[in-house]
Amino acid sequence: MIASKETHDVLGGHLWCINDIGAVPHLGVYDGEAAISHRDRGKVIFTEAFLRFKGTLAMGAIVLEPGCPERKGLVERATGYLETSFLPGRDFAGPRDFNAQLGEWLATKANTRVHAGLRCRPSDRIAEDLDAMMALPPVAPDVDFHADTRLGRDHWVRMGTNDYSVHPRAIGRRVHVRADADHVVVTWGATASRSTPSCNWPTVDGARSRSDLAPASSRRALRRFFGSVTSLRPAGPANPPFSVSSPEPATATSGPTVSPSSPLVRSPPDEPPLAHRGRNAGQIRAGSGPAGRP
Repeated sequence: MIASKETHDVLGGHLWCINDIGAVPHLGVYDGEAAISHRDRGKVIFTEAFLRFKGTLAMGAIVLEPGCPERKGLVERATGYLETSFLPGRDFAGPRDFNAQLGEWLATKANTRVHAGLRCRPSDRIAEDLDAMMALPPVAPDVDFHADTRLGRDHWVRMGTNDYSVHPRAIGRRVHVRADADHVVVTWGATASRSTPSCNWPTVDGARSRSDLAPASSRRALRRFFGSVTSLRPAGPANPPFSVSSPEPATATSGPTVSPSSPLVRSPPDEPPLAHRGRNAGQIRAGSGPAGRP
């Protein structure tokens, strides 16, 4: 199970399966998946990410035409077998628990039974298949998500349906966002923030969660520091600091004066204002306010 049908999730799951097998097939057969390809006047156009993926693995690819169920029977039968033999009667704590139970079931049940079509156990045929496949490349293809943005003053970025806080020191800087199935890493210069492994999966009800990578104490300390710097002003020899006075003595018709003890500069509150959360949940966005301005 993967988190979404985005390109980095689809190719990341594909690469995980290849690494789990330990070999690369000579040819891959795919359905009309948007992360793999699209058709232009009947011609198959592979995505740039998939071209890099299969080029690094030196693997060929065939995309099935729409409306050809007989060519996809092998995949459809395997999916139906999972729905009828694996899913009933099981409870899952989350996607990772689903993958763990699926892996155990494949190793102990599905691949050790005598297959009606093969008339043998699938586990007995894997060695023969591995001998006919290619070796893994020395450098694995990069299937992670990459994006560059400028961090706004609310210091968070959005990945999918989740918001990720970045350290306030990166406000106003260009940051690089890199995400895989387990982590979201935001880098600026030589500094990086890492999310918790469970934040990348979208929530069931569509609500947007927030992963606080920057400690709240650091945020409050920076706000107090800049507030104290703003409040400090050198006192002049004639007039007290932050005072408004008239050069002439006050009269009955003159306006009111402001006492030197009146605080005109206030320190900001300890807690930052709430960050605006837009509705475009499928993009990386950094900003503040209703319009997302930095």
